[in-house]
Amino acid sequence: MKNLLRLIYKVFVPARCCSCGRIINDGEFLCDYCYEMLERTNTVKRCIRCGNRVKDCVCKYRVLHFDGVVSPFVNSGVASKVTYAFKFRGKMRGGEFLAENMALCVRENYSDIKLDCICYVPMAEIKLKRRGYNQCKILADRLGELLGLPVYDGLLTCINSDTNQHDIKNYGERFHNVTGRYSADDSAEFKRILLVDDITTSGATLNECAKQLLKHGACCVYCVTALFTERKNKTIGEKNDNRHRNRFRLFKNGNIFKFKGSSGTSERGNGGQ
Repeated sequence: MKNLLRLIYKVFVPARCCSCGRIINDGEFLCDYCYEMLERTNTVKRCIRCGNRVKDCVCKYRVLHFDGVVSPFVNSGVASKVTYAFKFRGKMRGGEFLAENMALCVRENYSDIKLDCICYVPMAEIKLKRRGYNQCKILADRLGELLGLPVYDGLLTCINSDTNQHDIKNYGERFHNVTGRYSADDSAEFKRILLVDDITTSGATLNECAKQLLKHGACCVYCVTALFTERKNKTIGEKNDNRHRNRFRLFKNGNIFKFKGSSGTSERGNGGQ
């Protein structure tokens, strides 16, 4: 009887692509077209530390407390639809799909690292009650099963969530906003930790969590997220930093020293030297 009801249900409610809604075969998640349209990250062209494309690397502008961040997908198109459907609409099949690809990403990029455990970015209690689940915990639990690693619940705690990161566009402000937001406990001591989040935008949340884990004795922290948001523009702080360096840059051309400033280039001889 149950099999008959299941068959009737499949006939009247067929499986559909999580991205475009096309009817697909039972057991599939995306149609062939949407699967081909997934934009995957290329780790060969990325900084292994901050995760950005090499030309967008921010390691020289930021003090990073984690040792690396990898993601299977770029935050765009089909991958974004899948992730946001999972995150905000409870489409758990999306979480399964993302976790499987995150596990592959970890195996490919962290194969030479002996990880001890997994933890995840926590949610504020009020947000958790409103949504009903923490998508990062779901991803972490599935990753634990796929990678054979224990998941440490409660290793990180969210103690302050006054301003939502989603509302802040400036990268520098994102780092400032999460300062003091998380705390860790001493069970992180001597552990090599895999930190899980859903989306990397500026890396500020991962960085603050890693900072707290290291503060409580973790050996190192490596990160994995489902999506990575590509950088479009430099932050105001980075632009100011470049202008400052250019103003006082010294060029030597024979006996003439040229100082390149924001309003042009001035020349000065070497005087009595």
